[in-house]
Amino acid sequence: MKKLCIFFLFLICFIVLPVSTETVLAESKTSTYVVTANSANVYDAPSFSATKLSSLKNKAEVVLEMGGTSPKAYGDDLNFFKTEEGYIFAELLTPKSEVIVSIPNFNAKTKTACNVYFKEDNVITKSETVTLEKAKPIFLYEGFDSDADFNAIAFLYDNQVMYGYLVPSDINPGGLNPLIITCITLILACLGIIFAWVFMKNKKVKTNKRI
Repeated sequence: MKKLCIFFLFLICFIVLPVSTETVLAESKTSTYVVTANSANVYDAPSFSATKLSSLKNKAEVVLEMGGTSPKAYGDDLNFFKTEEGYIFAELLTPKSEVIVSIPNFNAKTKTACNVYFKEDNVITKSETVTLEKAKPIFLYEGFDSDADFNAIAFLYDNQVMYGYLVPSDINPGGLNPLIITCITLILACLGIIFAWVFMKNKKVKTNKRI
């Protein structure tokens, strides 16, 4: 009888413990994210008015508390994600699997020497230390929008990929000089006028021959 009781105890342990462990892991599921801004502050509460605990640099990895398939959001008006150290503004973080670890293809250039803007605490401010020279290759990973206040860019700086923002007036999309684009447009317009004139002239000559 004693052996039978011991057998049942072992059986219960094998059945219950794995289920309990799986439940705990599901409830405490985490995911690794990366800081894609120049820096990101860590607060002791999900608010910009909370006490600042530390600041993380670009590409720093953080482990976030998940709420299903996405990080659990905290905060009243703005979303903050919870880490082991504190709370970070959500827009400054990107899943590690989606971070650009290298620039596949530069699709624009800087129009002039300019300072890069970075977002911190939901405010985009100009950096006084990160400057890009004229004709610096950049990657517009969200496309180019001439009407936007800022365009998101990725660029190489000190042999590493960094993320930031530039005003549209500092960007040559496709790396082409706007003057060249204007000249090409004028040339095409002139060619169109010439072809139209030649066509109308040939048509007039044929009409006269018929008469």
